Amino acid sequence: MRYILGTLLALTILSPFVMRLFVDDGSPEIEATGETARLVIVTPHNPDIRREFAEAFDRWHRENFNGQAVLIDYRVPGGTTQITRLLDKTYSVYVGDDGKLAPPDEVNADLDVVWGGGDFVFNVELKNLIDGQSVLQGIEIDPELLAAAYPQEDIAGIRLFDASEPPQWFGVCLSSFGIVYSPDLVEVLGVEHNPGEPAISTWDGLGDAKLFGTVALADPSKSGSAAVTYMMVIQRKMQDAVDAVGGDESDEVLAAGWADGMRLLTRIAANSRYFTDSASQVPHDVAQADAAAGMAIDFYGGVYVDQVGPERIQFVRPNAATAITPDPVAVLYGVKGEKRELAKRFVEFLLTPEAQRLWIKKVGTEDGPRVAALWRPPIRKDIYAELDPETWTNPTNPFADVGGFNQRSDWMREFSEIRMMWSAAWIDAAAALESAAHRIMDMQDEARRDALLDQLAGPPEITVDVPGDETADITLDRPGLLRLREVRKAVSADDAMDVGEWKAETRIKIAEAYRAHYRSVAEKAE
Repeated sequence: MRYILGTLLALTILSPFVMRLFVDDGSPEIEATGETARLVIVTPHNPDIRREFAEAFDRWHRENFNGQAVLIDYRVPGGTTQITRLLDKTYSVYVGDDGKLAPPDEVNADLDVVWGGGDFVFNVELKNLIDGQSVLQGIEIDPELLAAAYPQEDIAGIRLFDASEPPQWFGVCLSSFGIVYSPDLVEVLGVEHNPGEPAISTWDGLGDAKLFGTVALADPSKSGSAAVTYMMVIQRKMQDAVDAVGGDESDEVLAAGWADGMRLLTRIAANSRYFTDSASQVPHDVAQADAAAGMAIDFYGGVYVDQVGPERIQFVRPNAATAITPDPVAVLYGVKGEKRELAKRFVEFLLTPEAQRLWIKKVGTEDGPRVAALWRPPIRKDIYAELDPETWTNPTNPFADVGGFNQRSDWMREFSEIRMMWSAAWIDAAAALESAAHRIMDMQDEARRDALLDQLAGPPEITVDVPGDETADITLDRPGLLRLREVRKAVSADDAMDVGEWKAETRIKIAEAYRAHYRSVAEKAE
């Protein structure tokens, strides 16, 4: 018996090695000629994306660079807000008394690449993170690859890679934003729609009073994708206002459209079941019918449609009302030598046809992922010439579907301030908003109810500190937020004021102003 047990134990231990002689896992049979290289990447991407691209880049690098293997060391602090905070903290230690970042040769952050998070984060926040200084570095990539990847520099006015020379970031896939909803739950709630059409197909649909208390939303201060989605709601209303007056983009017209967007967003917030820290929680709860509807980035919605089926969750892009934006990658400031070369190779790999196909192909297809579909549209326009519904997870072409409407950067100037305002108004003042919304929803007069729901958006007024021991009264509308932006920049430049403390105090003031405002509207509903 001892001999039998010993033999069985030996077979158990040896069986994986024996099986490898007979099973082809598809990996190239190349022996590494040197030490395994290590690349540190900061990213908000999910485990499926991280695993598929780590394995694919390792295979590609071994095939093209003398068999050298690459280990990707991912750092995942959270969403884009947490990544921005991490990079701010990391690079702040390299700022001298003059407020300038140390020369690249003196920086050793042990972070090589930042990957994912949206073009606004890269183009506005990371390029100006340290007192207007970038934590990204420009890199020159193969001109032929650049021309093949970006035969056009933009999609409906949004750049696909950085305009700097050399570019500091490169879009590697596309993102769009839309609505997820539970077909069964919205039917139970009595949401009206035409037969055969989506139950909720517009942003206005999420403000339907029948969805009260059932809409899942993400915290805009924690989720960059959620914040961009909310901004698209406002920008669509701004565009409607411009179209209504024959193209006039005066400050007054834009402010009126902005106010319309804020009224709709406040109605949606009043319908909320919760605000989560994680945007991926929204489609999860809708798929479980724990929420009726919500806002989601395309690949979050698509993955859940793929996993649980369209009978349980639907994803809809509002027609001509969603942003289609690049999701970038960049080499970080201070990366040099062999690490810089390896980081550059990673960027170039992400723009190759084989890497681009990985985003959109079904599991097990040629150039497709090995474990899980990723549901992301490639950024290379030529890949869509290969579009095959049999092998693609989402057989659509964003370059054809954008419809001329897209996010406008010149309408995003107040983005940082509006994110703070949203969080203060909807999350910090949530109890007062919920109480007011309940009172209003109990009203029998629908016209009066709708009017009061619109009044919830405000705007209230706050008093903020400005440099020089002075104060300013600011109304929380678009002109007021642009003024608040200028004050914040002045505070940042003033050595006597701490901008972090100023932001915290201002958010508290905004929340207090909205609480008082919500209570006043609730009293009208009595």
